[in-house]
Amino acid sequence: MINKLFSSQITFDILSVLFDNRTELLSTSEIIKLTDKNQANVQRELDKLIKLNIVFKKQKNRQNFYSLNNDYRFFKSLQGIFLERDEQKQKYFLLNEESGVCFLSLDYMLIAYVSDYGVRKGIIKKVSDAIAVYRGNYGQFYFEKDIIEQGAEDSLKKLLKNPTFVFKIIYPESIAVGEEAKKIFQELYQNNFQISKNKALRLFDKFLEIISIQIGLNTIAIFDLKDQLFSNYLKKYLVNKIKPTKLNLGYVMERLLAPEKLTYTQILRLELLELALKSQNSPCLQELKDIYSRWRWLNYGYVGPGFELGYFQQIFKELRAKNRTELEKEKNSLLNNEKEVQASKQEIYRQLKIDLRHQNFINALGLLSYLKIHRKDTAFLIFYLMYQIFAKLAPDYKKEDLFNLTREESKDLLRGRLTVSRQELQERSNYCVYPYQDKKFLYGAAADKYLQKNIEPEKAIQDGQNLKLLEGTAACLGKTGNWIYGEVKIINSTADMNKMREGDVLISVATTPDILAAMKKAAAIVTDHGGITCHAAIVSRELNIPCLIATKYATKIFKDGDKVIVCPRHNYIKFQ
Repeated sequence: MINKLFSSQITFDILSVLFDNRTELLSTSEIIKLTDKNQANVQRELDKLIKLNIVFKKQKNRQNFYSLNNDYRFFKSLQGIFLERDEQKQKYFLLNEESGVCFLSLDYMLIAYVSDYGVRKGIIKKVSDAIAVYRGNYGQFYFEKDIIEQGAEDSLKKLLKNPTFVFKIIYPESIAVGEEAKKIFQELYQNNFQISKNKALRLFDKFLEIISIQIGLNTIAIFDLKDQLFSNYLKKYLVNKIKPTKLNLGYVMERLLAPEKLTYTQILRLELLELALKSQNSPCLQELKDIYSRWRWLNYGYVGPGFELGYFQQIFKELRAKNRTELEKEKNSLLNNEKEVQASKQEIYRQLKIDLRHQNFINALGLLSYLKIHRKDTAFLIFYLMYQIFAKLAPDYKKEDLFNLTREESKDLLRGRLTVSRQELQERSNYCVYPYQDKKFLYGAAADKYLQKNIEPEKAIQDGQNLKLLEGTAACLGKTGNWIYGEVKIINSTADMNKMREGDVLISVATTPDILAAMKKAAAIVTDHGGITCHAAIVSRELNIPCLIATKYATKIFKDGDKVIVCPRHNYIKFQ
């Protein structure tokens, strides 16, 4: 490592900062903030660098400012070292972004993403470092390009060679910790969320463990977000298989990747159906309240508020308006979902003569699809629990301020020794960059400069006015696969859902369970991000709503009110 050439890590960090800002004078406080080192240590190393004539010190308004001495005899050699370091530095690229988040949720997810749990289990070979960019309720995740690209290739090979680890390791462990989270909910709910601070602190550690296990195990599915590697392989394989038949590629993909297991949302629907059948002509408010109490965390998101009792009452009212035959049909469809999905897959396997190797590959992808939703739902349950605990143990603290804490700061709050100011929390909310490896916040110009230096620039998007077609990947054809005409509504969080009307085209960066109510109203769903295991793909198949994923730029090109045409059969969206 280059830093080993210097007398100390602090010296290396100071020179790094000065070379990064070589056209500017930096104050002592700025260098301390940028290096994230102790003031006394920074001052000591600065004094050494001044004595060696490597650094100049100037006084201005009673403050000390520092810059590099361009006349230092080894200046060009030093510059070459640091410029080469910059050129060799791993570039980060945007893998995923999501609305409706808070920094507290980003921190939990970052810790989980960079944990080595998946490596220790032999699921993946290497973990990427990560950078979070946070603006208000909007989060972006950047990862090391080379590691993600290699990880995606390795994962595809691993899934094709022998995907039994998905069934024997990823699935049972993911489900087990999800059940653990539900047991914690049941215990806390029964005790009206009365809890000691010590137990709360232990639970916060347990929450991190649960999230880390689920994300660590399921990182293999996240790799598909990089250039749709799994999706493109499967498409290429299936294209040749369907040529002699009358089957459509989109239809085949949709049927083969449908999850067999019921999601929590489907299980809740089943409970409501059973209650509607049981009490079609009798009052059942208490039973409905019981269901609401047990499921109020579902679709809570990372910041709440989740569905209120009124939402459950409205859904139940709609169910009771149906006749018994319709209710029985939907109930039986859910109860028989696993058998029906398996039967549909087996028929396609037989018809297309898909070999056992690819059958196992497809079955593994379907299970990973299900686990992605299960992981999200478990995370939403955990954040619901956290805010309930805060409400009991820190009632004077505004929920909005909790959103911008780190995980460690949230524990400090419970301990009664939180030191971060409300001003800094507000600054984080407005805009911050958080490189996980450095574990420090960057704001304003410093944040912009860091991203400019470390982030791979995104491809320029086409001018919307001159757009002919924006292509994506069809996740669901809907009933016919034909063109869908509609008006755009950009829905990225629960705050956007009020503008959604029946028949609108829902466009989102990436859908999440908390906007499910809006998704149900959509004539078509279009996302920037996503792979064949993503939330939009799974839910659209469940609802049989046409869906186009991985367009990259839909939310940047289209805006609320635009009239568009979505063609899932031919994988595009365009202006009418």
